[in-house]
Amino acid sequence: MTSKSTVRKDLFKSSMLLTFLLIAVIGTFVSNALYEVGVNKAHEVLKQRNLALNYLLDGHFREISNFVLVVGQTEVVASASESGSEKNAELLRFYADVSNANERISYIYSGYENATMLINDYDPPENYDPTKRPWYTAAVASYPHISTGLPYQEATDNEWLIATSVAFKDDNENVIGVLSVDSSVAKILNILKQQTTSYQSDYSFVVNGDGDIIIHPDSDMLTKNITDLVGQKINPDQGYFDYELGKATTIGYTSTLNKTGWKLITVVNKFEIVNPIINDVVQNSAIAALFAIVLGLLQSNALSKRFSLPLTELQKRLTYIVEGCPESISAYRYPNNEVGTIAQEVEQLTTQEFYTKSVELKRLNDKTNQAYLLLAQKNDELKRLSYTDQLTALSNRHKMEIELQREYERYQRYCDPFSLIMIDIDAFKSVNDSYGHDTGDAVLRSIAERLKNHVRGLDIVSRWGGEEFLILCPQTKLNNAHHLANKLRQQVEEVRFDHVGRMTLSAGVSQIQPSDNLTHLLKRADKNLYQAKDQGKNRVVSS
Repeated sequence: MTSKSTVRKDLFKSSMLLTFLLIAVIGTFVSNALYEVGVNKAHEVLKQRNLALNYLLDGHFREISNFVLVVGQTEVVASASESGSEKNAELLRFYADVSNANERISYIYSGYENATMLINDYDPPENYDPTKRPWYTAAVASYPHISTGLPYQEATDNEWLIATSVAFKDDNENVIGVLSVDSSVAKILNILKQQTTSYQSDYSFVVNGDGDIIIHPDSDMLTKNITDLVGQKINPDQGYFDYELGKATTIGYTSTLNKTGWKLITVVNKFEIVNPIINDVVQNSAIAALFAIVLGLLQSNALSKRFSLPLTELQKRLTYIVEGCPESISAYRYPNNEVGTIAQEVEQLTTQEFYTKSVELKRLNDKTNQAYLLLAQKNDELKRLSYTDQLTALSNRHKMEIELQREYERYQRYCDPFSLIMIDIDAFKSVNDSYGHDTGDAVLRSIAERLKNHVRGLDIVSRWGGEEFLILCPQTKLNNAHHLANKLRQQVEEVRFDHVGRMTLSAGVSQIQPSDNLTHLLKRADKNLYQAKDQGKNRVVSS
């Protein structure tokens, strides 16, 4: 005999069927959303780490390239192979001072066509000929440009180094020799480890323009070609890509270093990204399923009591209350029984609770707005600090590079002239050596304040590096910039600094020309500064 169907059973079956259907639809939607959010978050983390490292590495090689370019043009380096032992010893002391002062430099040395080599703390192997070494041949082949980022193994202990070299020639255009600065791959790897993420498998490495790996945490990977390893060519200068290495699928982000043209690649094992997302999806789906089943049972039980009319009216009234339309409530009166009493109490409770929640929501909104305002203020402060030199409170080099690019673009658009003043404190090293770095810092702050107080409001003063300052003079021709530089020099010369006494400045001034780019403009200012130094210091040279 077939059992009789009841309304309670029908409602239960319908409710559970609808519940499981909702679980399937919502679960699919939520799972896809969680997966997309997780992957996008991982992409963003990977991108931010890569770009941060890009900035650090680009600054590393930019500083070394600028040093090699300037020092390689000096007469003392070019003529060292023909100089006496005293001159060579002086040059070696200079190399030692630079190497000790700059942690980015592992070795600084020069080799010459007569097989002479000048280097500190290193004994070349027997029959060592510098002209046969990779750093030498690469610099000669690149002349007159700098050979940046040549990886090679040191001849004695096979340490991996990155060489930045420049060749110099005599008046007959014959190669005399090569100046080279080496950076240890191990030290560069320390730079790559400065930025961390929450992923255990992430790491970064560098490939050159041919796809050869030149910097990698695993030394066995050096000189291997990335295309051969992953089976595909990494074309974009910047962006995401996936590839398989062995049995592991890897997500990567690549960007290009402006100074060298290399590609910086940051990768992470895709499983480490996907596995937590899958766990979250499964966990959230289980919680949602349990909640939906409970809700379905409650709904089935409520509907089975057949309180249709009072519950329908209650639902309408609650809707009007929530939507803020109490005038739309009908004149219907609940029945004088338990159902009506419950309905009335629910309505009163909802009205009171909705009012309470509205007040609480307004309070939370006000608090949130205050938090947003405070966060915006903190972000503004962080941005200001990122653009400010902490010692002198002037704009730092990064900020000045941004302003230089902005002014150069304005010049290209409107042809408004602008000039640069590059300033160096004369004999500043002796201050640090004689009176200590605290006194040297005080001198730097005092001179920085005096420079800032005696320029125009539209001029930008920055600490360019060490005891060097760079002043950007918008809408200023060369003669006016020269006059300003001379005024600043006189202002500093007139001051008697505590403990130190009188200090002087040397300055090089240059004006943008139609054929210039920023590199040419900076080089000309730097060259003029060196001429001011060579002519006896405490003077201004412009061209």
